Amino acid sequence: MSIDIDAIRQKVAKEFNQLIPPNDPILMTVLLSDTVLKAALKTLHEQQNMMINHILTARNAMIEEEKKRQEN
Repeated sequence: MSIDIDAIRQKVAKEFNQLIPPNDPILMTVLLSDTVLKAALKTLHEQQNMMINHILTARNAMIEEEKKRQEN
């Protein structure tokens, strides 16, 4: 089974142009701003999750060190 990539691209472009006329710079700006905002929020959430993981890892390491120190 073969997939016609060009046909898919044309269909997406046609549907996109029906939603937002290509000559409307304000709507294009709003759409792009929304897209950029969503990407930025996704990146922010990923960074927050990484920081939480680092904090939890450091906390667990400190707890393990304290346990070892109390055993000795």
